Amino acid sequence: MNADGTGQTNLTNNSAEDTLPSFSPDGSKITFTSERDGNAEIYVMNADGTSQTRLTNNSAPDTYSAFKPDGGKVVFASGRIDSNYEIYVMNADGSNVTRLTTSAYDDIEPSFSPDGSKIVFASQRYNYPNYEVLVMDADGSNVVSLTSASEYNAEPSWGSLNTAPTISPIGVTVAQDSSLSSSSIATVNDAQDAENTLGVTVNGASSATSNGVTVSGISVDSSGNVTANISSTCGASNTSFTLRVTDSGSLYAETTLSVSVTPETKAPTLLLPANIVTSLPLNSTDIGTVVNFTVSATDNCDANPTVIAVPPSGSTFSVGTTTVNATATDASGNTATGSFTVTVLFDFAGFFQPVDNLPTVNIVSAGQAVPVKFSLSGYKGLNIFATGYPSSQQIACVGSSAVSAIDETVAAGGSSLNYDATTDLYIYIWKTQKAWKGTCRQLIVQLRDGALHVANFQFK
Repeated sequence: MNADGTGQTNLTNNSAEDTLPSFSPDGSKITFTSERDGNAEIYVMNADGTSQTRLTNNSAPDTYSAFKPDGGKVVFASGRIDSNYEIYVMNADGSNVTRLTTSAYDDIEPSFSPDGSKIVFASQRYNYPNYEVLVMDADGSNVVSLTSASEYNAEPSWGSLNTAPTISPIGVTVAQDSSLSSSSIATVNDAQDAENTLGVTVNGASSATSNGVTVSGISVDSSGNVTANISSTCGASNTSFTLRVTDSGSLYAETTLSVSVTPETKAPTLLLPANIVTSLPLNSTDIGTVVNFTVSATDNCDANPTVIAVPPSGSTFSVGTTTVNATATDASGNTATGSFTVTVLFDFAGFFQPVDNLPTVNIVSAGQAVPVKFSLSGYKGLNIFATGYPSSQQIACVGSSAVSAIDETVAAGGSSLNYDATTDLYIYIWKTQKAWKGTCRQLIVQLRDGALHVANFQFK
C-alpha cells in the first residue's frame, strides 16, 4: 500500500500463509516467507506480485528474510541443521547458502546494516527464554549483545536517516546573443548519496527559457559542481530560474539561479567601397568634384546600425587624395571603424609639342629653356604642382631609335609657369643647365593630385 495507507493491493493469493515481506533496496523485489509447499520457505517476487519464486527448499522452516543493501544477498533464519534457528546468508537467487551463527538457542530476525558490514538479530543465547538484540559482522564474527534485560527484546531493524541534499547557486553573467558552455551554476551536497547521482532540474525540467535566456545541458560531477549551457538572444534581459536538486530518497532542495544579462558586445561589420579614383570635370575651372559612394554595415542584433562617413557621400572632394573615415555603431554602442580613399585627378592628357612623351627621347641643347606644355582641360590656377616639383634627375643615356630634336626653345632667366587661355595650355619653362651637356635627364612633373608625369631628355 502507499505510505498513507491508500492503494492496498493483494500481491499473493493461496491457501497457505505468506508472511514477513521485505523489499529489496531498489524496491523492485520482495522476499517473504510462505508455507505453500508444506513448511516455511523463503520466496521472492517482483514488487507487483509477479514471478513468485522459491529460494529455499528443505524440510526445516526458513524464514525472517531480508536483502543486503546492495541487493546481492539475502539473510534469513533457518532451523535446517539444529533443532533451533540459526542465521544464514545466500545469494539473491538462492544459491551459495552459508551458515553464520552456531548457538544452542534460537537466532532469528536478521537485518543488514545500511552499509552491509553488520547484521543485527534477536537471540536467546544470553537470556533464555527471553530474547536480546545482538549484532555481528556480516561474516558471522564479532558477536556483541546490545541489550541485557529480563524483558523480551526482539524484532530489531536498522534505521536509515536520509537528509535532504543542499544546493547553493552561483550567479551567472551572460552577454546578449552569446552562449556559455559548461558554465558553473551551483554546487550540491548530500550526506547519503554520491553527488554525481543527484538530479538537478531547472524550472522543473531539463531545460528552461526565461527573458530570452536558456539554461540546458545540466550535469553534476563527483565534486558536486553543477554546470550547464547558458545561451541568450539579442533581446535577453536579467532573469532567474528555480534549481531543484533531488536525492535517491526523493528529498529535494531548491534555490534561485540569477542570470545577469549584459549588452551584446559584437561590433557591426562595415561594408566599404574600394578606393575610389576619379577625375575633375572636363573643360572646367573646378578643382574639386562631387563623389558619391555607399557605406553600410550589418550587425548581429541591430538591423539598422548607424553609419557615419567623414566626409560624407556627395561631398566635393578636392584634387588629390582624401581619406574617408567611416564608423558604424549599433544599438548597444558597439562600434566598428574603417576607411578608404578618394583620389581626384587632373585631366592630364600628356605633354604637347615641342616635348614628346615616352618612350621618345627629346634632344635639346644644354642651357636652353624648354617650353613644357600640357593641358588640364580648363584653367585650374597656377598652384598645380606638388611641393618641390617639377624636378629632374640624371638617367643613363640608352641608345634609342625614338628620338626627337626640340626645335622650340625660349630665352628665360629661370623656370616659370603660365597659362594660355586661347590654347588651354599650361606652359612650364624649364631652364636647363649648360653643365648637363653630354648627359641624359628625366623631367619629373608631379601635380598636386599626386600623379607623376615624366619625359626623357638628352643634352648636346
